[in-house]
Amino acid sequence: MASGTRCIGSFRGDGFEIFKFAKEATGFTRYRVLDLEQRAREQLAAQPIDAAVISFGANDAQAVFANGHLHPLMSDGWKQVIGDRIDGYVKALRSTGAVVYWIGLPVMRDPQLDAEMQAMDAFYEQHMRRLGVPFLDSRPLTLDAQGRYNAYLPDLKTGKPVLMRTGDGLHMIGVGYQRLTNAVASDLRRYAERARRESGRPVPAATPSGEAR
Repeated sequence: MASGTRCIGSFRGDGFEIFKFAKEATGFTRYRVLDLEQRAREQLAAQPIDAAVISFGANDAQAVFANGHLHPLMSDGWKQVIGDRIDGYVKALRSTGAVVYWIGLPVMRDPQLDAEMQAMDAFYEQHMRRLGVPFLDSRPLTLDAQGRYNAYLPDLKTGKPVLMRTGDGLHMIGVGYQRLTNAVASDLRRYAERARRESGRPVPAATPSGEAR
């Protein structure tokens, strides 16, 4: 979660086709390195998508330089610049008719960084509400029973403690990211079924476990 990640996909045949548009060490504060809106437009021109799941991490916990001014983290100027960039990014994704989801940040081990992440998440959630983008609050999913950071969390199926975090106290490992995206994945399955029915395309048959392929 330390860098911006974008997982974008389309409904194909009786399943899903996933396109990983992520690029590490980028973010809305780093447009001198990479303009995310321009990159999204270029990617979508080459590959239209049906759904986009967005998450940005700790790389954006810094000041942003724009229009000749340096705006400190979470200042009014920072919020204006980042808000405008988010608007453009979501607009680019929606230009293909895609549904957009935003996944919030997990709890961080470092208290200072965690406080910054909470402030950023509150800003993102408010902004997503204004844009009509579903926002998934990841924080409750990454706290232990005592409401603290813990690298080991109960498995959603077995309830047994499972390693979810990497050693840096920032990132999650694969099973941890699955924990965060489980709710979005379920909603996307329902959305895909509705989209297929409305377009007259067949809905996937259920597997023995009861889940769509």
